[in-house]
Amino acid sequence: MGMSFAESVLDLDASGAGLVIGVVGIGAMVGGALAGVLAVRPRLAPVVAAGAVLEGLAFAAVAVTHALAPALVVLALCGAGGAVLLVSGRTLLQRTTEDGALARVFAVQEGVSLLGVAVGAALAPILVRQWGSANAFIPLGVGAALVAIACALIVRRLDDRAVLVPAQIELIRQVAPFAALPPYDLERLARNADWLSVPAGTEVIRQGQPGALFYIVDSGEFTVSVDSQVLPKRLARGDGFGELALLRSEPRSATVTAATDATLLTVGREEFLAVVTGSVDGRAWAEELSRRHAGHAGLPDG
Repeated sequence: MGMSFAESVLDLDASGAGLVIGVVGIGAMVGGALAGVLAVRPRLAPVVAAGAVLEGLAFAAVAVTHALAPALVVLALCGAGGAVLLVSGRTLLQRTTEDGALARVFAVQEGVSLLGVAVGAALAPILVRQWGSANAFIPLGVGAALVAIACALIVRRLDDRAVLVPAQIELIRQVAPFAALPPYDLERLARNADWLSVPAGTEVIRQGQPGALFYIVDSGEFTVSVDSQVLPKRLARGDGFGELALLRSEPRSATVTAATDATLLTVGREEFLAVVTGSVDGRAWAEELSRRHAGHAGLPDG
């Protein structure tokens, strides 16, 4: 439909048609950034509905644009609405689904999405023949918006079941490489993290022992020692430690001791490695950390 509209309505050549289609992706980038901000809201049902309705109505509005500039605007809005719908919808599913079933739920979501693409691709030539290259956008866009409105009650029920962990998310976001995570991955990590209270004088990790957890300091201070030598820098709120033993499958390279009564947030090995190895930022952070540690044997494990 996009190519047909660009050529027959806007009278564009192939390069111009590519611009019309590509602007949807540009809108999606902007919408993705906006969705990252909106996804921290405690209730996401209104965001999901707004994203779906915006995508549908913007798609329908293409029918009344007969010049390049307004067409690019509404198509960018369509891409932005789709990105908001995707990110906020996945985040809401993340909040309401047990980890054991999450992969199956996402698989169903992807399957339904692909089915929708297939149905749309089958309907497009029929609608273009019946309605014309411009007006063919109307039934699909309005139909999508009406479906979103009709499903709003179901989405609200999901919102009522959502499990929120704002304190964990705020703390995890302070630690590289987690700050760059999309909201749904960040919330999953936060839901699987556990609080740990540590009395002053407790050795949280000991040099030479195996490691199974990554730690983030919420309150209190910790000293770090390597080969019984205490390093000058203390760990405080927002600092993480324990990553090297997880990344390199080797014993702890330092001992970390609570200098005061403290609180930690702990992340298990599997969750930690899934996050780090599953993102470009995470892999770059791990590689840089390994290089620094290889060049400076005195670096602490965290």
